[in-house]
Formats: sequence, C-alpha cells, structure tokens
Amino acid sequence: MMREKQRSGELGDLEEKDDEELEAEQTNAEDLWTPILYKRGHMMLTSLTMITMLLVILEFAYSDTFAENQYVFIIAFKFAQVAVELLLLEILGDALLVCPLVSVLQLVEIMVTMGAATFTDFVIAFFVEAAAMTLERVYVDPSIKAFKARVPLLKKQFSTYWRGKKRLSREQRLKEEKEINSIEEHIKLETLGVEPLLESMVVYSNETVALLVSPFLQVLLLLSDASPLHDFRLTEIPKGFAIRETDLVFYTIFTLIIIPAQLVMDMFLFNTLELVHGWKLFEYLSYQKYRYLVRETRWQMDSNRRDQAVSEKL
Repeated sequence: MMREKQRSGELGDLEEKDDEELEAEQTNAEDLWTPILYKRGHMMLTSLTMITMLLVILEFAYSDTFAENQYVFIIAFKFAQVAVELLLLEILGDALLVCPLVSVLQLVEIMVTMGAATFTDFVIAFFVEAAAMTLERVYVDPSIKAFKARVPLLKKQFSTYWRGKKRLSREQRLKEEKEINSIEEHIKLETLGVEPLLESMVVYSNETVALLVSPFLQVLLLLSDASPLHDFRLTEIPKGFAIRETDLVFYTIFTLIIIPAQLVMDMFLFNTLELVHGWKLFEYLSYQKYRYLVRETRWQMDSNRRDQAVSEKL
C-alpha cells in the first residue's frame, strides 16, 4: 500500500510538472507573438520607408531637371500614387493605416509644385495637377483597382491554358469550378458592390486632408524661413526652390483661396462618378446615417455585427 501511494504521488508530481511546463511554454509563446506590437512595428517601419522616399522626391524637386519637365513629373507622380496606395494596402492590410501615409504623399505632391520657375508657373502647375487628379479619380484609379481585382481570375485562366488538354477527374473539375465561382463572386464584390464607392471616398478624404493641411504647412514655412523676427532658416525649403521670402506670402494666400474652389469641384466630381460608374454615393451616405440612428449600441465598435459587403481591409 505504501509503495502504491508513493507511485501515485510520484505520478501526481510528474503531471503537475508537465502542466507547469505546458503553461510556461504557452506563456513564452504569448510573449514571443504579440500582434499589436508587431503591427505597430510594421507601421513604424513602413512610415520610415515612406518618409525616406518622400525626402528623395523633395530633393529631386529642387533640381533643374524637375523645373524643366515639371508638368510631366507632376502627372507621373499623380498616377504613381495609385500604385503606391495599393502597395501600402497590401503591406499594412488596413485602409485606416494607409490613409495618413497617402495624405502625406499628396501633401508632398502639392509642395513640389513650388519648384516652378515663377509664381505663374506654380499656378499653372496646380491646375495641371487638378486635371490629373480628375482623370485619376474618374478613370485611372477605378480601372487599376478593377484590374487588380481580376488578377486572380487571370492567373486561374492562365494556369488552365498552360495545363492544356489534360483530363481531370470529376472531383478535380468540381473543385476547379468551385474555385472559379469563388473568384468571380469576389470580383463582383470588389467591382460592383459597395467597395468601389468606399474606395472613392477614401481617395477623396485623403486629398481633402492634404488640401486643408497645406495652408498650415505654408504658414510654418513663413514662420521658420521668412520671419522678420529671426535670421536663421530652419527648413531651407524656399531656398531649395529658389523662392524669394516675400513671395511665400502669395503661395500661402493661394493655398487658402483654392480650398473652397476645390471643395466645389469635388461636388461635381461626385456627380460625375455617379454618372460614369453608377455609384449611388448620396443614397449610400443617407442609408448609413439611418443605420447610425437606429444602431443597437451607443459605441459602434462594441457591436458584433459586420457588413459582409465590405472587405476587412476597408
């Protein structure tokens, strides 16, 4: 009896040790994998990379090559912005994290127009950028994102063509048809559902934020590089663009005056998007207002309901 008790006690101690080791392993695994810290580090690394790229663009805007071919580079930057936005969305996986980076990118695009030789060239460059922005929002951005949504289907069709006339079993054919149907449903969701409308609103929001922040940036340049209260030049951005300190006042006034005109232009763009693509923007916003008024929880983040018509990235 004593031996059996000793054996049972030893077995109990071993089980307790195994449980403690298992808990310790789980604790170590939790310490190693912390999604929030990983996401923060990922965001910081992406932000630093983005800042470095924008600094290179700003330094290039100081050159004579940019001044001589300003309109070409402005249009190229505007269209390249769509590719950068898609790349950031793939890297970060969340549109809310991408928005501030894209807004900074657009703010730099506004700033590089100061690389014009004269103030008149600066105004012309601004309207060239506005025309490029109109083409981007109405045609280029929706077309590129629609093509991106069809890439999985093109890959599947290419793999089917590459396979040739190889015979498949009944199970393989059913599996392949199921995959194609799933891809086609995903394409319809991204091209015909609510997502294109929301993506156009994201583009509009980013550009509006950059437009509203631009006057504050100009005032900062005035205070740091053209203030009569001190002699030092903090940023030397006007010097890089060969802008006289007195002319900075005109640049600042222009960025303030253009805001209401740009907002009116956005109203016409929304109507144009509805005519070209059939996006019922105002009806959708009215419906979302109704959903907000009849919400079940006061704070929407406490709700467990999820809109199945919208992807997780948005």
